Amino acid sequence: MAPYVLADDDPSGTGHGSPWAYDQQVPLLWFGGRVVPGIRRTPAAVADIAPTLAAMLGLAAPGGSRGRVLSEMLR
Repeated sequence: MAPYVLADDDPSGTGHGSPWAYDQQVPLLWFGGRVVPGIRRTPAAVADIAPTLAAMLGLAAPGGSRGRVLSEMLR
């Protein structure tokens, strides 16, 4: 596969499944009183978003969630 070439005709643009870093790595931006300012390069997955939001709100992680709390960014 060549960079910037999609292997299918999906009109949405991308499926984040190509072997190129620009397509696989998506930045997460977090704001709020419980968030420690700064840039972190710790790997995170989409599955980490729900448990982290729950922790920020003082709630239990959603049932069936498989991600981890991104505790390195929380106060």
